[in-house]
Amino acid sequence: MNKIASNNPDGLDRADWYGVDALQGRATSVWRLERVKAAAEMHARPIWPGEASIPRKSYAAKLMRKTVFAAIALAALCIFAIYIMVYCLKSRGAELPANASRLVAVHGEWSTRTKHVLAAVTAADPPINAILLLGRQTQRTDQTAQTLYENLPALRDLPVLAPVDLKAVSAASGRIFALLRTGLREAGAADRILGLREELALAFRVYLGATQAHWWQQQKQGAGVELLFGSTGNADTTLLERAVQQSGGRTVHLVHGQAIGPNFAGMSDCAVFKSQYDAIAYDRLKCYKTCTAQLSGHPEPRRGDHEILVMTNLAHPMNAEFRRNGIVDEVNFLECVSKAANLLSIQNAPLVWKPHPVTYSLDPALLQDLQSAAKSLGFRELPKDTSLAEASQNARWVISTPSTVAIELLQIGTLAVVLDPQRTVGSSALSAMPGLASLQPEGLATLMAAMDDPETYSIMVKSVYSAIEPAGPLDLTVPLV
Repeated sequence: MNKIASNNPDGLDRADWYGVDALQGRATSVWRLERVKAAAEMHARPIWPGEASIPRKSYAAKLMRKTVFAAIALAALCIFAIYIMVYCLKSRGAELPANASRLVAVHGEWSTRTKHVLAAVTAADPPINAILLLGRQTQRTDQTAQTLYENLPALRDLPVLAPVDLKAVSAASGRIFALLRTGLREAGAADRILGLREELALAFRVYLGATQAHWWQQQKQGAGVELLFGSTGNADTTLLERAVQQSGGRTVHLVHGQAIGPNFAGMSDCAVFKSQYDAIAYDRLKCYKTCTAQLSGHPEPRRGDHEILVMTNLAHPMNAEFRRNGIVDEVNFLECVSKAANLLSIQNAPLVWKPHPVTYSLDPALLQDLQSAAKSLGFRELPKDTSLAEASQNARWVISTPSTVAIELLQIGTLAVVLDPQRTVGSSALSAMPGLASLQPEGLATLMAAMDDPETYSIMVKSVYSAIEPAGPLDLTVPLV
């Protein structure tokens, strides 16, 4: 259970932090920022035949990358122009309330990357004056606002704005072409460009970010404004942040999950992480000015007396293996736990399953197949709105896929076993938890038996907690420094 692995000079494990040396602190271009994160996540493949056989630094390879990039960036510009015309025709221009000094910026959804911020907004001190919508808007602003209000009625007094209008688009045109020149240079220098869809999305975010930056400049906000982001580190959010910073304002990234390599790299003035473990790792990147975590006191070890709770997230649209193999990995995970339970000397321990909330957005037939498989393996499925505290209150053991929920359970004194069949834990905070790097029913049963001793369990909880130092719930009543 080590802290951050240190097999290179900057103390970051290259297996997790692939290509991170290409980041140049806060001066990194938005093109490079996203490319580094994509390379670390999937080691992106070339999108044209024969590129892999051409030496990366050769003139031919650079020319090919620049040519493909230019074509894709032009297509993305056309898509962006259509989007702006459609969106601006059905949405009115937005202006910040007078004297707004503290704002939040989130995507227009009620999800893991927004709930942690929005739930803390109503108690914020100083108060929040408005909500800005990030990313591409898929419906009118008032419709998005209604969705947020329905999920958290206490937000109804806050205006919800999308930082885009035709005036900002017009003002951003020169900046967009300057960014394209930078993008062309970055494409030539990159190991390879991304897939077609990823490159289109990246260029679109650059255009959107340039527009949002000019929208902010139009607001003529004075120094001292604080903008709290639920998600950042993409081209659009970073360009907006830089505009805020250049106007004398301050930006804060309220990180919503656990770090896996540079996935949360960004250029905010401050980043508030889910654990001190992650804050230490990101401080070494020198992108954020300050990295911190809102720590809470050590909880008492907490454990139920009979259930085996399984928490999974492998059937997730963002999971590359799920896109290739469907629900196979998720079913195999459940099968491993079921077999391990049968090997334990404790008989008839109820099997309880809490899948990731996004599982319920899968194709209905696929979801039904997964639920049927879980039921056939002996699992009782919890209602999707069951809280972590409620789900784990009777759990003698908790078995989890690599997920932030394991960190959140540790906050309340419950220690999970992390099974990592897709080898994604690496040197992340989850590496400090008990677990296995493959699906081995015998090995899992042995580990669960060892943890069944109350004294051993208590020692493990305290040791893992000290190694990770998980943060408590987000508190917007204290200074974010």
